[in-house]
Amino acid sequence: MLGRSRQPISMCRSQKWSNDSSFGSDTNVLRLVGVLTPRDFDELICGDAELKEQFSIVYLSEPQSATATALVRHFAKGLEAQYRLRIDDEAIRRAVTLSDSYIMHERLPYKAVKVLQSICDDIEYDRTQRGLNREAVTDEDVVFKISQISGIPETTLAGVGESVDYQAALCDLIVGQDHVVREVAMELGLIKAGMTDRANPPRS
Repeated sequence: MLGRSRQPISMCRSQKWSNDSSFGSDTNVLRLVGVLTPRDFDELICGDAELKEQFSIVYLSEPQSATATALVRHFAKGLEAQYRLRIDDEAIRRAVTLSDSYIMHERLPYKAVKVLQSICDDIEYDRTQRGLNREAVTDEDVVFKISQISGIPETTLAGVGESVDYQAALCDLIVGQDHVVREVAMELGLIKAGMTDRANPPRS
């Protein structure tokens, strides 16, 4: 079901029109494609049954880390221009790695870009309201921001290197239960971060 899926969706809307008689009577179709999260689709489209009928849904898989990093690097250029900041490449890499492991229920590259934009907003506030001059977003900024979002101590996040792809490893062992694999992978990520309660063990 769409409501239970965390995959981004691509929506395709078709609009038909007839050519002018001078060009014949064939009917053409214009297809408009947009990308939304399932939550956004529910909020913006599903409430209007007539509007919903105009769209077809195509599910998109989350990009691998290397692709996500390339996408975030592209969006970071826009943030650099907007906020007049330099975003270090290590900050981009850490935003992808840490958000992938410790920000749940959102997907790459969106959640990594969201982290970087939030940091840029903080720096802009410091500039305009506190008179502090900052020229760059660093990996330390990313660790601090993800600590704020996730509740994981900065000291724990600072020691995290490359993310462990628990989901890929589990997919080699478990076939046909992708939603279960993702939930277990999330639990393993929380265990790695020391965020589990021993009195309430991970779901089986």
